[in-house]
Amino acid sequence: MNKISNNCSVEDSLKTPLLYNEAPIGGNYLGNNILELRTKGFTILRNVFERDSVDAYREAVEEELLENDEGRDYLPEEADLALAPILAPRLREILPHAVSKPPIIVHATLDSYIQSISKARKHKPAKTHDPHKGWHKDGRHYIEGPVEPYFNMVSVTTYLRDLDEDEDGPTQVVVGSHLCNDNPFHGDGRVQAIRMKKQDLLIWIQKVWHRPLPRLKEGNRYFFLYRFVPPVIDNEILTELPPPIKRLWDATDDPALKFYLGGLYQEK
Repeated sequence: MNKISNNCSVEDSLKTPLLYNEAPIGGNYLGNNILELRTKGFTILRNVFERDSVDAYREAVEEELLENDEGRDYLPEEADLALAPILAPRLREILPHAVSKPPIIVHATLDSYIQSISKARKHKPAKTHDPHKGWHKDGRHYIEGPVEPYFNMVSVTTYLRDLDEDEDGPTQVVVGSHLCNDNPFHGDGRVQAIRMKKQDLLIWIQKVWHRPLPRLKEGNRYFFLYRFVPPVIDNEILTELPPPIKRLWDATDDPALKFYLGGLYQEK
């Protein structure tokens, strides 16, 4: 396991301690991830990062945190660190199969990304969570017209910590709710807390009902979320990119990576 090596200028631009597992997912494992995503609405992509490097990456993130007027920590908009996870080779391998399916497989492009860094709550036991509170679907969770059977909008999330129990602050989902009318506000469906390791990524289809659980242990709850779409849906020709994405876009000569970061972006 080592850093991505297909574009040194991109590495130099990013300057992050996060190391990637460059071995392909491949074979049955890739097939199982795709099947789970399409049937359950989510899948855990295992061993995307070199495990020990995630701690170093989280520490680097913590060094750049600022505090807003409401006392919440955040990474400044110009920080490059939040983009490091999406350059992982294993994520780029599966994303075309996440946003599209046969007979039409297309490349994914980054639609948006957000960060949520919240302090631990120690005053409220996990078992007292309101079963109807906090449920939502991501972004533009609907697709209109004849493309519906073939394409999905997906979210990718990293937590930077092991999520072994509810007190760690995992995400809950209603299993399969992208395919049916199960509604958590009505008490429908099977709710599952996604437990995963810090070297993993969570991918889910935006039409799945989900909600965050607060972290009840020491330390912040980190939640970096990236939304990816197929170009047939998000075919707007962008003329501006957020500064961190623009720096990476400028740093590479790889047209596939440029499309991955900026879609149909054209410089003015």
